[in-house]
Amino acid sequence: MLFLTLPVVAQEELCMDGTLLFREDFGGNDPNDPEVISDADAARTAVLGMSSGYFPCLSRTSGMSSGKFLVTKQGYQNGIQWHIMDDHTYPNDKTKGYLLQIDGKGDNEPFYTTTIEDLCPGSRLTFSAYVANVMNWGHYMNPNRHDIYPRMKFVLTDPSSETELATYDTGDIPFDSAFIGDNSCWQYSAHWQLIGMNFTVPDNTNQVKLTIYNNVSSNGSGNDFALDDIEIHLCLPKPEIIGEPEVCENYANNLSAEITNDGTMAEPLEYKWWHSTDSITWSEMAGMTNTLAFTTTQKADSGWYKVAVSGDGNIESVNCRSVSAPFRLRVSECAEELCIDGILLFREDFGGNDPNDPIVGTQQVPGMDYSRYTQRLNADHVTGHPGLFWLIKSGYYHADTTGGRDPMRNHSNWYLQDDHTYPNDKTRGYLLEIDGMGGTAPFYSTVVQGVCPGMRLTFSAYVANVNKASNYIDGIHARVYPKLKFEIEDAKTHTVLGSHSTGDIPYDPDLTVNTDFWYSSKWYLHGMTFTMPEAVDSIRLTIYNDVMNNGAGNDFALDDIEIRLCYMPAKKIVQDTIICDTIDNIVWRNNIYPLKNELRDTVYDSSGADSIYYILNVIMEHCCPEIKEKTITIGTICDTLLPYTLYLRDTVLTFKMAGDLLLEFQHPQWDCIDSIYTLHLDTIHCERLYDIIVNKYNWQLLCDNVALRKFFPERTATAFQWYKNEQPISGATEDDYAEQNELCGVFQLNVKLDDGRSIWSNIIEIKAKDEIPIRVQIYNSQGMPVSEEQLSQGVYLFRYERGDEVWIEKKWIP
Repeated sequence: MLFLTLPVVAQEELCMDGTLLFREDFGGNDPNDPEVISDADAARTAVLGMSSGYFPCLSRTSGMSSGKFLVTKQGYQNGIQWHIMDDHTYPNDKTKGYLLQIDGKGDNEPFYTTTIEDLCPGSRLTFSAYVANVMNWGHYMNPNRHDIYPRMKFVLTDPSSETELATYDTGDIPFDSAFIGDNSCWQYSAHWQLIGMNFTVPDNTNQVKLTIYNNVSSNGSGNDFALDDIEIHLCLPKPEIIGEPEVCENYANNLSAEITNDGTMAEPLEYKWWHSTDSITWSEMAGMTNTLAFTTTQKADSGWYKVAVSGDGNIESVNCRSVSAPFRLRVSECAEELCIDGILLFREDFGGNDPNDPIVGTQQVPGMDYSRYTQRLNADHVTGHPGLFWLIKSGYYHADTTGGRDPMRNHSNWYLQDDHTYPNDKTRGYLLEIDGMGGTAPFYSTVVQGVCPGMRLTFSAYVANVNKASNYIDGIHARVYPKLKFEIEDAKTHTVLGSHSTGDIPYDPDLTVNTDFWYSSKWYLHGMTFTMPEAVDSIRLTIYNDVMNNGAGNDFALDDIEIRLCYMPAKKIVQDTIICDTIDNIVWRNNIYPLKNELRDTVYDSSGADSIYYILNVIMEHCCPEIKEKTITIGTICDTLLPYTLYLRDTVLTFKMAGDLLLEFQHPQWDCIDSIYTLHLDTIHCERLYDIIVNKYNWQLLCDNVALRKFFPERTATAFQWYKNEQPISGATEDDYAEQNELCGVFQLNVKLDDGRSIWSNIIEIKAKDEIPIRVQIYNSQGMPVSEEQLSQGVYLFRYERGDEVWIEKKWIP
């Protein structure tokens, strides 16, 4: 389809994500509002600022003529001459949202004027609106007709001096050419087009006047258009909160606000922080710096945080400050410090990660004790629960005798548990949910092979008490708290290497006043660290239901069981380099390094750690005589190498130069490494080779051949191969790649050059729509936009945008 669009984005970048200061969508957002405002006074009231030279039309099907306007949920039905417009705010929904439709008079007259107040003096703002030509293609492509294109001019002035601040002329607003040849196109809405401009509020005023002109010199057939969603946004850089999202209780933690001042905010910058337990109601915090410091974190510190940043002297003004996206902090009880970001050796998340998988998994759970426990293959109500378990995407509705899994039926004693890996997404990820049998008996056991002797490891898992808080605090039922014990032993000798008890797993304290069962209970992180004995390379993990006497309440969920290799992070010495050559048996790709050798075939995600450290991990994991005297070759190191000290296993590993591009290291305390290992460094090359270019609709990937020629001016590409999620795509052997649907996944391109070299592109991840950030706009009962800080008791309309998807929710704020 071909759309003629106005070139606003090409002219300047609009701050559409900035703080919303003004919005006119003309109302009608309640489905109970009339389809057309049929009273002349009411129509004028709905469009405050409409010129007295324009008169309301009160019907969708009659009465429209030059100089009239219509406030409607569906566009005027002018026979088959005009498109029947949809409201821009609610496309494809003819029950909500008014648009303003005008039969223009021409003569360069203003038809709309309004003043926007309480602005920040000296601030940079964006004005935007959506416009449409409502005439269909037949009027303009008929050589016997001479219809006029509508054209508007938007003028912003200082009302105190009438000084013009900015002007935007749309030029001729084109018809929607996507419907050319379609004689029934009048039944469909024409394409809305975004227009806008940036401007600066004078230092000596806090208001601007907006005037919109019908910028056609003479009236005539065709000067007909629609207008919707006029907005003014604050143009300020957006702060980002940086910090650890999950921390242990009683540990120090800092959250910091990072922002790049582009000159629009006067130094020194000012800051204001808020905290929320539910991401809806916010409490202002003490402290006015860019860092929020916790000397010792407590459970009460869990929740959401946001920060506002402004120029000097403006932090108290809502219209002068930029607010970050919410940042969630989870504070957990940690018996000891866990290496939860160490190298992953084992993980059990129970699958179900494809949205097409059924809600209840029917496959067996490896390691589950089927001699004592019975797996339920549906979520219907059953009696005699102890000893049953589910592999399920969202928790079992205990005591929901309807079997309908209906969130509005409050029959359940259990919360509807979210998968830990995919919180708030009931379409992905199985969790293991169990009605415990007690008796301190094991219910799950698995063996992990090929673990390196002598290494320090972490075991961790997430557990939740799925019983409603009211089951414990209403004084009627004597509920048993679930309690688990995790035990690690030598798989061959059964010698216990470590043991951890959860203690009584508490109910979710945040849900004590809420009896609705469709919420998810809190996940608690539990785990332990232990050391592998020398000569031991396999371990058994056993999980016990550690309740002595079973009873009602011993019900729990388990997810994301992991075993990781502990290490102390090394100094980063490789910075944003792409090493594209295959050297010996090690293939390097950007920040994901598949290390393939005769002992192991494993993929490590470096997450920015340095390359040498990952080579050393290979040596440590395979401590054996076969790799003594082995020379390991690294493609690129782009930072100063000396002096350099790396701390591993509480001992010091020292690197030193042995030549121009040689690096030696040795560790006398490693029994299996008693010789010096040499790492040969190739030619240093720190620039990115080339990028994949993706258009905004995510439907095609393109090799940047211009960049390829820049870095390899004497070479030509002889072959291409695209990869998706680390696997080659069959038949994808051109320099571009597309799919029938929108792309989703992790993509990379390999290029063969005519000199035999194999070159890898950067890695690009294209996320599904449900991972696209959600934009929230809030309106009060009068339809006026408000910020989160302005919320008080009452009913509010929350408008959510995620990409092209829009939905509305009404919420009561207590």
